[in-house]
Amino acid sequence: MAYDYPAMAATAQKVRKYLLAKGKTTAKVKVARNNSAIKAVEINDTIIDLEALLKSLSFPGKVTDLSSADIQSISGKYKAKLVEIVQSIQSAGLTKGEKFFFLNTFTEQGSVKTKELTPSELKLDSSDYTTLDSFDRAVNAGISNLNVPTEVQSAMFELFKNVSKNNTKTDTILFSATTKNALEKLKPNDRQAVGKDFGEVLSLRWYLTQPHSEGWTKFGFETGSNAALVDYYVYKKVK
Repeated sequence: MAYDYPAMAATAQKVRKYLLAKGKTTAKVKVARNNSAIKAVEINDTIIDLEALLKSLSFPGKVTDLSSADIQSISGKYKAKLVEIVQSIQSAGLTKGEKFFFLNTFTEQGSVKTKELTPSELKLDSSDYTTLDSFDRAVNAGISNLNVPTEVQSAMFELFKNVSKNNTKTDTILFSATTKNALEKLKPNDRQAVGKDFGEVLSLRWYLTQPHSEGWTKFGFETGSNAALVDYYVYKKVK
């Protein structure tokens, strides 16, 4: 999508003044590191969800996702969003239809402990698997038995469902709207833990549906999930 960066930068300045007037003293305008024309409204607030944050400030804005490339250009580290003003705010000089980039730099401590979501903690390293159905049942049972917050379990269920239903022969699996929503509810540190530790399970499930895995007979994880440089193993017939 093509953006009018100068116009959006001007809008960002007006939005910053609006937020300051509302008592959000951390509000500032951030300049993108690699493109000085890109400017975003940056805030550090305990309300992680930007849509909920705008609602709490009586700000009439529609929040939409940005592409990974856009996020990288705007902030790199934090999740930036695009906001469109849906109702003019005369006192702030903001007009319906204006757009700006918005990000929250608040980092909330996560609830998941180190290696709490690994295949070992999910009890997936106790046996080999010879069918996808048996593996899927074991994964879902393992997630259900974890002693972690409900939102973490929900995100793991959605991610696994998203990957296990994939029928494409590709390196990239698009997230469903439900999966995206579940991930958005996670604290940043918990989201990172899911990606790092549960990612081993997702990676294996994806691999088993790709052409280069054809002919597999059994698969699984090393006991304790501690084998150096080995996330999982797959046995297959070699023609």
